[in-house]
Amino acid sequence: MASEPIRKIHAVNAKSEPLGDASGIADDAGLLAWLQKNLKEHAPTWLLAHADDGVIWGRYTPKAGLVTSHDLEPTVSPPLREITLQQARLFAVSTEILLWRDEDGWRARLVQDGCEDAVSQWHECYDEHQMLWGNRGTALEQDFTLWEEGARGLRHAVPWPLPETGTKPPVPPRLWVRHYLTPSGIAAVELSRLCGLVAEGAPLPVSGDSPKAGVGESTQ
Repeated sequence: MASEPIRKIHAVNAKSEPLGDASGIADDAGLLAWLQKNLKEHAPTWLLAHADDGVIWGRYTPKAGLVTSHDLEPTVSPPLREITLQQARLFAVSTEILLWRDEDGWRARLVQDGCEDAVSQWHECYDEHQMLWGNRGTALEQDFTLWEEGARGLRHAVPWPLPETGTKPPVPPRLWVRHYLTPSGIAAVELSRLCGLVAEGAPLPVSGDSPKAGVGESTQ
C-alpha cells in the first residue's frame, strides 16, 4: 500500500480581513459589479463559484476580463446570478477572496500572504493538491476544458487547457489548497483557502512563498 505523502510545514505571513462592501449586492448587476471591482483591485486569477444550479469556473486577465465556464459551455455551467449563488472564491497564489451568503445577506473576506509580520495572524502553513472530477476531456475555446466523469454523469468546464499526454489518457489539473495552522498550542488547521490550478504531477512549493511564475497563475 502506498504511503501518504509527508506534509511539509512552511513559514508564511498571512492575515484575513473582512471586505465590508459586499452587503450592497442586491441583484445580478450588483454581483457582477462587485466581482469586477475586486478582480481589478486585488488581481486574483481564478473563480470557483457554487450555485443552486451548478458549478461555475472562471479565469480573469486584465486583457480579456472575467471569462466563465457559462460563457463557453452554457449547457453545463449556469450563469452567475445573485438569486442562485451560494458562494464564490476569487483566488491566486497569494490572495483569496471568499464571498458567501448568510441569514443577514452577503459577506466577504480577504486572505493575503506576504503581509508584515506585525499584523500576521498565521506564520505556518502546508499545501496540498486536490483532485478534480473528470476522466474524459474535450478542449474548449480560450483554453478551457470540458471534463466528464462518465460513470457519475458529472461535467464541468475548467479554465485549464487540455493536456497533451500522447497515448495516455489526459487528466484534469489539480486544485492547489493552502492550510494555515493555529499560531500557538497544538498544530491544527485554522483556515484553508485556494491558491490556483496546477498541472497533474506538479511539485508542491518548497516554501510558503509564491512559486516560480506560471505555476498556479494564468499567463494569458
